[in-house]
Amino acid sequence: MRVLEAEIERTEPPYDRFGPTIIVTVDGDASEVLKIWVKVARKVRGKGFILKVRWTGKTDVSPKEFIEYYARAEEEMGIPPFVDPNFDSVKAVRMARDND
Repeated sequence: MRVLEAEIERTEPPYDRFGPTIIVTVDGDASEVLKIWVKVARKVRGKGFILKVRWTGKTDVSPKEFIEYYARAEEEMGIPPFVDPNFDSVKAVRMARDND
């Protein structure tokens, strides 16, 4: 695996207090890149930026697995969960049931 690109994006509220987002594109499959992301996330904690990744290979993880990696990486970086105050959980559950 190798890094192909790194770009910086402005971070929107409420996450802007953690600094800009650095997105690193890695030549590899999702499962490999996401595992490394979680390991590196702890090392960038408190460094003044949010680290995110993209991959060029296969997306060989399920949406559920991706969410688990994403949540673990954010937790390792010290980024707390955020729920939009406009989020309607009842509506979300209804929509999920309608899509099954």
